[in-house]
Parts: sequence; structure tokens; C-alpha cells
Amino acid sequence: MFKYSKRFGLLLILLIGILPSCMGQESKIQTIQPITIWRISLSPTLKWMEPYLNVCAIQTPGTGILRDNALSEPDIRLFWGENELSSEKISYNIGWDDLKIVVNQRNTVEQLSQSQIRSIFEGKLNSWGDLLPDLQLDLGAIKVIYYTPALDIQAIFKQKIIGLSNINSFAILASDPEVMRMEIARNQSAIGYLPARWLNDSVHSVDIQSNNPLDLRFPILAETFKNPSGLLQQWLFCLQTEINKKSSTQ
Repeated sequence: MFKYSKRFGLLLILLIGILPSCMGQESKIQTIQPITIWRISLSPTLKWMEPYLNVCAIQTPGTGILRDNALSEPDIRLFWGENELSSEKISYNIGWDDLKIVVNQRNTVEQLSQSQIRSIFEGKLNSWGDLLPDLQLDLGAIKVIYYTPALDIQAIFKQKIIGLSNINSFAILASDPEVMRMEIARNQSAIGYLPARWLNDSVHSVDIQSNNPLDLRFPILAETFKNPSGLLQQWLFCLQTEINKKSSTQ
């Protein structure tokens, strides 16, 4: 009995010594601050912005982003042009981009009239030789490339370039500007259209002649449910700064 009591006493002393130490450690534990996660829908036209979304999330402590274009009601929707504006939401201009008619790098054509472009996409003009007999290279049949009607750039192209004209049923469909650029770069007879920020040395942009001046510069928009403040305002400002920095270096 005495032996048992002695052990119990030693154990009690040890516990009394340990408890204050544990309580001191608990008092030093910092409360973990919650992270604000924004659900973002990004148009394929603006896919080049992906690195800047992450950079600005890192530069805005306490925030994170979740990219999901399938969301019907994202916290932030990023798109190009004003055709998809919602009257129930608030939109902010964070940058600009220009629509360009684009051909293969080997195609030496420098300019086309708006009516020629319209005829090409309608399928009324089918040969580069018939269209431009003075071209140094025989490019053969014109291969038209276009986007799905759901894409913002397609709405811009229809509105500003070809109007109500129907696109040639034999045209090739591109899912996004990256695919469009790849198709034009590997096909010397191809013609399509890209935002200027997607241009590189693999393709060649063509000037458009028109009876009336064409304004082909369109805003890059961020759409939200409410006025941005605090962290969201900081993140949008960072995004605006980064993409305009890219524009100035092109």
C-alpha cells in the first residue's frame, strides 16, 4: 500500500510540473487567419493572363484563387470586349487589346479591305491567287479559321468585321487563340484573327482598309457582384498593373 502511494505521489508531482509548461506553450499558439478564396472564370481569349493571376494572389496576402470556367456564378469573371456585360453586375476595365487579322508568316499580303475579308470568311473568295495575283508565293486555296460563337472574340469579330454574314461552312474551328495561332503558323494558306497580345513571329498581321475608320481596340474587363474593396481592390489593381506592364513591353 505504501509502495503504491509513493508512486502516485511522484506521478502527481511530475504532472504538476508539466502542466504550467504546457499551458505556456498553448498561450504562444497563434490564431490562423482564414484565407479568402476567389472563384474565377477566365475567358480562353485571356489565357495569357494566367501567370498574372497567381502573381497577384501571392502579392495579396491572405488570398487565393480557384480557376473554374464551368462556374455559372463566379466571384470574378474576366473577359474581352463589352458584348457580354451584365446589367446586374459591376465591371471594371483593367486593360486593353486590339483585334488583328492574321495570316501565315510566309504570306506576304500587307493589307486587305474589309469587303475582301468579309468575302473570304463567307466563302465567296476561295483562292489567294484570284484575290491577290501579285503575291510572290502560290498559296493555293484559302483556309478560313474561326472560333465557336460562345467565345468573346468571335462576337467582336462578327460585330466589327463581317456583320451578319455567315461564315463558310468549310471553315476550320479553333477552340481558343492559342489553337488559332498554331493552325495559322503551320498552314501557309490560312487566315484567322487574334488579339494583339497573342501575336508572335510565327504569324503575320494584316492591315484592314475600310471606308470608315475601324476601332478594333477593346477593353479587358473584370466583372464582380459588388464594388471591390480591401483585398479584392488590391488584387485587381495588381492585375491591372501587371498586364499593362506586359503591354508596354510588347
